[in-house]
Amino acid sequence: MLPRIKNGAIELPSTFIIPCPLFNIQGGAVAQSVEQRTENPCVGGSIPPHTTKKAWRNAGLFMFYVYILQSLSNGSYYKGCTDNLERRFREHNAGKEFSTKKYLPWKLVWYTTKSTLSEARLLENKLKNITSRARIQSFIEKYTGGGPDEA
Repeated sequence: MLPRIKNGAIELPSTFIIPCPLFNIQGGAVAQSVEQRTENPCVGGSIPPHTTKKAWRNAGLFMFYVYILQSLSNGSYYKGCTDNLERRFREHNAGKEFSTKKYLPWKLVWYTTKSTLSEARLLENKLKNITSRARIQSFIEKYTGGGPDEA
């Protein structure tokens, strides 16, 4: 089950499980490396120190989010992508992002997931090319709910 948007905040399910296909990869270098150094790399929810983020991305264990925020102060939109939606949402609302700190607070109005960073950046760039507020609102209404294959 994916995170949901409720009242402009991200709501995570009580058990947020990401499948661990490392042991299903036949002869994969990542699987062999992980099997040699630890019993189960998927326990504990963190990346083992001997594997890199890139290896986990290539194994399909990483998810990228493309999202749209709306300012509660002036109604403007911000579009971005990240590998950690909850952390990034907190950063925007804490004023840590130069381009969004002037228009605090923000609410998350739309997101979707992509399996690769290149797919996420491609969609982010397409969204950033939509400059009309009416077209952005239309896009959000059409694809509300998020999910892996919605956009």
